[in-house]
Amino acid sequence: MLMRISIKTVRVALPVGFLVLFILMISACLQMLPRPVMLRQVDRSLGFARDIEEIMARFCFDCHGVKNREAGLDLRTLQSILSGGESGPAIVPGHPEQSMLFHMVDDRHMPPEGKRPGAYQLRRLRQWIASGAHP
Repeated sequence: MLMRISIKTVRVALPVGFLVLFILMISACLQMLPRPVMLRQVDRSLGFARDIEEIMARFCFDCHGVKNREAGLDLRTLQSILSGGESGPAIVPGHPEQSMLFHMVDDRHMPPEGKRPGAYQLRRLRQWIASGAHP
């Protein structure tokens, strides 16, 4: 049983066949190319010395620094912040919601007078504590 193929069928089928073959070849070649290396997200964790100390110096050191240490709290270094004062540690790394320092500043209790940290500075403080309070 021979099948007759008309010239018209060949004229249509041949280009379509080549197109399909071409697409398959391109796809195979693309599979062999090295995949783009996804850049690792740069660790943009906030650090005390780089990002937080300036906020503390501006708003906290007058009462919790060299000359004064109200409530026994020194906020000049990460170690002293973790050691805390009379009420215990000022922060709980990884947990801003459990950190007295964040609550006192966020609830506008501190600083008690004068200019207060703005929304951006509060976000930075929260992020720093949430990310683990790195030095």
